[in-house]
Amino acid sequence: MRLPWLAGCAIIAMLPLLWLPVLPGMGSLAGASALALALIRLRGRSVAGVAMTLLLVVWGVLSAHQALWPTRHLTGAIRQAEVILSETDGQALHRGQIVRLAGHYLFPPVGVTLYGELTPAPACAGQHWLMTLRLRPVHGQLNDGASTASVMRWRSTGR
Repeated sequence: MRLPWLAGCAIIAMLPLLWLPVLPGMGSLAGASALALALIRLRGRSVAGVAMTLLLVVWGVLSAHQALWPTRHLTGAIRQAEVILSETDGQALHRGQIVRLAGHYLFPPVGVTLYGELTPAPACAGQHWLMTLRLRPVHGQLNDGASTASVMRWRSTGR
C-alpha cells in the first residue's frame, strides 16, 4: 500500500471519533481487529484498504481510551500516589507528574497541578513525594462558587 493511500485510510479511520457518542468497548475492538486480520488474508487492493482502515479505527479508539483513562480512573476517590514535582511556587501551588499510583507505575506519567495547602516541608522541583490525593478534572474548576448561568447573567447585565 502506497503512502497516499495509507494517509487516506488514516484520515477516514479517525472520522468516526468525531461522531461516536461513546467509545466502543474492548470486546467490540477485539472483534473489529479479528475482522480486519481476516480481511487481510483476502487478496485485493480495496480489501487491503478496508482492513487497514479498520485496524486504524481500532488504534484510534484505543488511543482515545488511553487519553481518557486519567479522567475516568483518577478523579473522585482518594488515591495514594507518588508525585515528582516539576515546578513549585514554594507555597501552595505545585505542578508535577504522578509516576506511581497505589504502588503501581503509571506510563505515561499523568500531569497534575496541586494547590490549596502548604506542604509539611519546603518543596522543590525534582522531589519525590508520597501523597494522598483527591483529584478532579480541569473542567471541575470552572464553576467554583457560581453556576455558569449566573456568571453569564452577571456579565451581560454588569451587575
